[in-house]
Amino acid sequence: MALPAHRTPLHELSNDYSYAEPTSPSFSSPIPQRQRKRPRLSEQENEDNLLKASNNPIIKSTVTEDASDTLPDILPRKIQASTFARLHASTLSTRRLAFSRPSTAPILRSLVSSHHSDVFKIHSTSSQHTFDLPVSCAFSNNTKQGNGSWLLAVSTEEGKVEIMDTRRRGDMDPEPSRKTIQPHAGAIFDVRWSKDDNRLLTGSGDASCSVLDVETGETYATLSGAHISSVKQVQWNPCNSSVFASGSRDGSVHIWDLRVSSEGTYKPVQSIVQAHRDPPRKGTRTKGTGNGARSITSIIYSLQRDDVIYTSSSANGIIKMWDLRGPTKRAALQCEETSVDSTMQGIASSGLTRQPSFMDTLAASTNNGANTSPKRARGICSMALDPTGSTIYAVAADSRIHRYSALTLAPPKPLSSSTPEPFTDPRLRVSSFYVRTSVSPCGQWLASGSSGGQVFLWSLDAASPCDKASAVLDAKWNGEADVKESAAVDWACDGTLASCSDDRTVRVWRSDLDRAMRCRDDEATARADWAWAEV
Repeated sequence: MALPAHRTPLHELSNDYSYAEPTSPSFSSPIPQRQRKRPRLSEQENEDNLLKASNNPIIKSTVTEDASDTLPDILPRKIQASTFARLHASTLSTRRLAFSRPSTAPILRSLVSSHHSDVFKIHSTSSQHTFDLPVSCAFSNNTKQGNGSWLLAVSTEEGKVEIMDTRRRGDMDPEPSRKTIQPHAGAIFDVRWSKDDNRLLTGSGDASCSVLDVETGETYATLSGAHISSVKQVQWNPCNSSVFASGSRDGSVHIWDLRVSSEGTYKPVQSIVQAHRDPPRKGTRTKGTGNGARSITSIIYSLQRDDVIYTSSSANGIIKMWDLRGPTKRAALQCEETSVDSTMQGIASSGLTRQPSFMDTLAASTNNGANTSPKRARGICSMALDPTGSTIYAVAADSRIHRYSALTLAPPKPLSSSTPEPFTDPRLRVSSFYVRTSVSPCGQWLASGSSGGQVFLWSLDAASPCDKASAVLDAKWNGEADVKESAAVDWACDGTLASCSDDRTVRVWRSDLDRAMRCRDDEATARADWAWAEV
């Protein structure tokens, strides 16, 4: 039987292992034929082909180009790999040594803020002040992810929560309408968005927590009776929108579940009383509250395990990691801890769920580099977790920001060998537990408030030093002399940052390189309308 015109007899195939071309012009594209199996080449044949390839000018020009990492498909795969490895080894090794991740510090130095369109004030209901004092701020999760929303929640001293639209606008454009919710009578020290941005969680000075409906502005639930002092920190469970943790000035940590209530009354499903209490010393007796309350300053949930939380205290520089899996009155609540002094690490013993007691407590570190007695502990003001959940950043009362592994609580490998950690700056001063720290959603930048009215920024790459801030944001109006504390900070997408200051303003900083350069060129004129990053 005769073969079709476009087929070639097997005995007429060429021996170069290539595809046969069609012999009929009736087809616009060639139809590949079955390829013969390549014979296994001997070692000598491999060496001969390698020698021919090294003398081939086509391959030589391909190998010497840095942008190309592959050879033309003219040799068997085994020969290509061997040729590439031998001829390209020196070039690749040089490239690896020379490769360096570029610094993102210039982006931080391009941050600017308009005195007209980027400053937000909250009117006070008190006769003593015209504007309310902002205490905490948080961008919505959609804003952090860059999904088109620019909502910022700000809690105030008078128990209000203001939801602002902070999108970029002109100086003469009107501000979009806000939503005001008043769930508490006392100051709200912390505010958090739920994962779906439908609810807000608050912790107040009236020793209660509230869950707010963002759409309606109504209070979904009020949780009280467990804490006996101000609630300083609240944190949603990242894997369960019905569960959250709260930490108080009374030293206790409570875990709440909105699905568990009795006639509208909520009680904690888990509690850690006196989470950072000092252990009793051998041979000594404690009277009354001699081993008293240690205020909880920060709580964060692990992103790898929703049954693990980290806590810090105002009394000592210790971070504790708690395992919340199924503790009961008879079961032990496991805890590991670390100190802000990287040389002091250890594991604390387990304690009872309702009243954990530890066999050993690590001493805190120094204050501003000066050694102090171990009896005088230095607290941690705030903690922040990077987007991967692998690193914890803790700003301490020693005016430094320490970095720890979230898995082991040990200091991880330094970002740069030239400047050792922790992160600090000669101008950074932390003398208040209202100072907060935040890591950007991209994980590239670190921000911290200060007691001197400035916001300090670091670029988290090996090319940027740790002992000096990459940029400093100073929001003083027209060079005013009085120093106001800049406490709360929070990042959004694209390098946008919000900060709360004791001058009763909320300021939004945005990246604008052209505007930043013009402000530096004519500082005297620009100072009346703009604030910008300084080095």
